[in-house]
Amino acid sequence: MTYLSTLAVLQLDAILTNAVLVETTPANPKKKNQKGFKSMLRMSYSCPGIGLVKMMVGVKQSDKTKVQYCITAIDTAKTIKQEAD
Repeated sequence: MTYLSTLAVLQLDAILTNAVLVETTPANPKKKNQKGFKSMLRMSYSCPGIGLVKMMVGVKQSDKTKVQYCITAIDTAKTIKQEAD
């Protein structure tokens, strides 16, 4: 899965352009990396040759700017198997 996430980062332009908002959640104050963010946006994009890609975007508390937080390729075969169990 790490390799697919690396490939996904190489498709950053397509992900930023085509990802759709899945949900908005408050930032977790217990996570050091989310400190300074008001909320987190979970977005997804079906990337050709890679599959489903999740992108997290943080909304800063100070000026409401959006910052790309992380990009992760989701192993859809594993996700589907877990949902079936």
